[in-house]
Amino acid sequence: MLQKFSKEIFSDPDVHHMSIPEFVAEHMANRLNNYDSAVELCSGVGMLCVILAKQINHVTGIDINADRINMSQKNAELYGVSKKTGFVLGDVLAPELLKKQSAEVVILDPDWREGGPKGEFPPLLEKTNPSSKTLFDLAKRWIAPNIVIRAPKTIPVDEFNKYGACEIENVIWDGSLKFKIAYYTPNMEQTIEKEVVFEG
Repeated sequence: MLQKFSKEIFSDPDVHHMSIPEFVAEHMANRLNNYDSAVELCSGVGMLCVILAKQINHVTGIDINADRINMSQKNAELYGVSKKTGFVLGDVLAPELLKKQSAEVVILDPDWREGGPKGEFPPLLEKTNPSSKTLFDLAKRWIAPNIVIRAPKTIPVDEFNKYGACEIENVIWDGSLKFKIAYYTPNMEQTIEKEVVFEG
C-alpha cells in the first residue's frame, strides 16, 4: 500500500483524508512545471501547493479555513518551500480577491463531501462545494485560462466537456480508481482520457 505522505504533515483528520497524496502531487508538478506561477483554490492544508513549489517558482493557496491556512504555512516550512509559497485566508468565490491573484495556471480542488456516506458523488461538477463550474468561470475570467480540476471519480467525460476540451487522468492506486484530474488549456482541440496508475 502506498504511503500518502513522506513526512508527518500538519493536518486534521477530515482534510487529511481529502488531501491529495504526495506521489500524485509530484506527478502534477511534473506536468505543470512549464508554468512559472500557480494558484490553488480550496487549498486545504496546502500539500499540493507545497509539492508544486518544488518545481514552480511561486504557488499561492487560498482557503476559507483559518486553521488550515496556518497548517499550510507549517507544511511549507516542513518541506522547505516557505519562500516559494503564499497562503491567503479568503473566499474563493470573491471576485475582488481573485482579481488580485497573478498566476499562469489555476488548480481547483473543492470539497466533494456532498456525495453522502458511501462517497458516491452525483455526476455533476456543479455539485462540489463550492461549485466547480462557478470556480472555473471565475478563475478563467479573473486569473488564467489554464485550469486544472481535481474531481470525484464519478464525473463522466461528457460533464468535463461542458467546460471545453481537456485531458482527463483517471488516477489509480492500490488497485482502484480514486479520483480524476482534468487539465484545460486554450489550445486543446479534443478531449483525451487516460489512466495514470501509481504502484508501491
